[in-house]
Amino acid sequence: MKYLLLLGLLFVVAVLGAYMNGQTETPTENQDNVKAITELRTTT
Repeated sequence: MKYLLLLGLLFVVAVLGAYMNGQTETPTENQDNVKAITELRTTT
């Protein structure tokens, strides 16, 4: 359960980071970037 909360927190941080970095991008593009980033993080 603790790991699930941690993963959720990381996801929120990633979403916020993507939003702050790419305000010119559309929300869907940001979500795609976040998905790629989170997948990269989980695999490493």
